Amino acid sequence: MRQISIFDHATRFAAIAALCSIVTVLAAEPGTTRGVILDIDDASHPANAVQLVGPVGHSLIPESDTPSRWRFRDGVLTASPAWDSLITKKAYRDFRMHLEFNVNEVPDAANPEKNGNSGVYIQQRYELQILNSHGVAPEDYKASYGGSLYRLKKPDRLVNKKAGEWQSYDIVFRAARFDGEKKVENARVTAYQNEQLIHDDVSLPNKTGAGKKEGPDPLPIKLQGHHNPVRFRNVWIQELDLSSPIGSATPRPHPVPENPLWLTYEAKDGPGNGRHIVLIAAEQEYRSEQSMPMMARILAEKHGFHCTVLFSVNDKGEADPTLKIRWEQKDVIHHVPGLQHLETADLMILFSRLITLPEEEVQHIVDYVDAGKPLIGLRTANHGFLGFPYTLEGRKVRFGEDVLGGSFRSHHGNRHADSTRGIIVEDAKNHPILLGVEDIWGPSDVYRTYPEGGSLPPDCQPLLLGQPLLGRQPDDAPNPKKIPLPIAWTKTWTGSTGTTGRVFHLTMGSARDYQNEGLRRLTINAAYWCLNLEKEIKANRSVEIQGPYEPLASGFNYGKLGVVPKKPAELR
Repeated sequence: MRQISIFDHATRFAAIAALCSIVTVLAAEPGTTRGVILDIDDASHPANAVQLVGPVGHSLIPESDTPSRWRFRDGVLTASPAWDSLITKKAYRDFRMHLEFNVNEVPDAANPEKNGNSGVYIQQRYELQILNSHGVAPEDYKASYGGSLYRLKKPDRLVNKKAGEWQSYDIVFRAARFDGEKKVENARVTAYQNEQLIHDDVSLPNKTGAGKKEGPDPLPIKLQGHHNPVRFRNVWIQELDLSSPIGSATPRPHPVPENPLWLTYEAKDGPGNGRHIVLIAAEQEYRSEQSMPMMARILAEKHGFHCTVLFSVNDKGEADPTLKIRWEQKDVIHHVPGLQHLETADLMILFSRLITLPEEEVQHIVDYVDAGKPLIGLRTANHGFLGFPYTLEGRKVRFGEDVLGGSFRSHHGNRHADSTRGIIVEDAKNHPILLGVEDIWGPSDVYRTYPEGGSLPPDCQPLLLGQPLLGRQPDDAPNPKKIPLPIAWTKTWTGSTGTTGRVFHLTMGSARDYQNEGLRRLTINAAYWCLNLEKEIKANRSVEIQGPYEPLASGFNYGKLGVVPKKPAELR
């Protein structure tokens, strides 16, 4: 790779001494990080860029009070052999940054993360990893390897060069937006490695790894010292103003290609602005193969979200709710093609039941959860897996109990014989998820998720209680022998990266439940809330079903109910 030209010495240090002016950039998509780098092959600096590392010096300072052991010589800044880092003198909000780096090689490193390790900490909060990762196979590549947003997202393509060869990052960053101390928009980043796009306007839901806590104030940029003599040269930064609200932008392209094994729905105009929601239909009882496409179409056409619906499929590529589970057939393995696209998802809506996935498939879900990304779990999702290989700090994570806040213990109502009336919890009546939610009823029964005499875990906020009724009609009387139990609540989940994501769990959700407008509004409001878009929740936003929707009844008597495997295209 060629070395990009730099300022001459006189103008360079004049620029360092002065505050750089802020350039208001009209991005191709306002409020995003797209369209700032128009020509990655353009070797010239922007006129107001500040050189941070150049031919005759650098302007970085130690992050801590400990004397720095970084060394500068002949235009190259070499990282400390100890654990100390350098930062910019100035804090940056929105910016474009270029740097060139050269990783060292640690032969036979027992831990891959000790081999040529450094990183660019944007605002000291979000790390773009630097690591000697050349030659790692795609199937072995982790979100902690070179080019990754640390433990949040792997690069879209692997373009690492060998240790000893100069590489480059070009970064455009838009800081998180706050209303006082409350975050209203996630930070976003676009990044190129060696002139190849590796992150395309990625939303950052929280800090990564060892980054500092998010907040309204900008912070400096850090080059990490991680016991490796990684070298840097030609580092410059241009301050920008990317202040246009995301809601005003044209939706980004759908990130998932069309495929006969899944469904994609292109975002139309709406507050979602092309954020990507992956909905997973992988259960055998409640007709999620019908309800998830219906919900995806509403979210795409009325709210501006790109949606992808994945299915549990048989060996003919059909969405097949009739597949057995391990309790019935010991050697059964389920397949959900397309789970790799969770890597580009901003939100996952999961409706699975007792499925057993191959290791490489379930790992995509584990990685998503561990990244602390937002999640909605519907009904049987709280017992969604037979085998969920996730440990955190040496402890096995129970998906239902730990991530969602409760797992199925029993049918509190009478299964397939009564129905549920939703009751708003008084203390939660002003929660944004409940805005415009006036009537909830469905033919599904109430689940019990904790022992009698117990309660939801303390980190859960109940929003709705479910009152079992005596029959299967909306105007049936309450069952006096059955107390109402929580059927919808919120919580959070923090994975190994330290990132905390919002979680919403609803124990209703059959296809016929979703004929109820209130339940559709509740779930769509929850999608906004999970994505930190609660300001966009409006009581009058449309949740009208788009197109025909005639869901089949719940149950396992597939022949009587008319349930047969279908190609995903038939479920659109």
